[in-house]
Amino acid sequence: MFETIAFYFFAILTLSMALVVITTTNILYAITALASSMVFISAFFFLLDAEFLGVVQITVYVGAVIVMYAFGMMFFNSAAEVIERKQSPKILCVLS
Repeated sequence: MFETIAFYFFAILTLSMALVVITTTNILYAITALASSMVFISAFFFLLDAEFLGVVQITVYVGAVIVMYAFGMMFFNSAAEVIERKQSPKILCVLS
């Protein structure tokens, strides 16, 4: 019973963090949500009693996301507002 509840709990958290990665426009929020989703994915390995794979997941993937976080802070101006202008919404309507 505990495993089932924990599975659904981590599944909801993982999917919600993945949704934040897709929908946010701030690069630092997206990278933080990506790191969180990788940690929650490692929880599935711990639920399957594969502790080594869970630790490797945290070490490798979250470590790589931290490096992406550092590059995101260095190369992108997170204080600037992103304003997107659509040239012609009719073209988008026709293409879709």
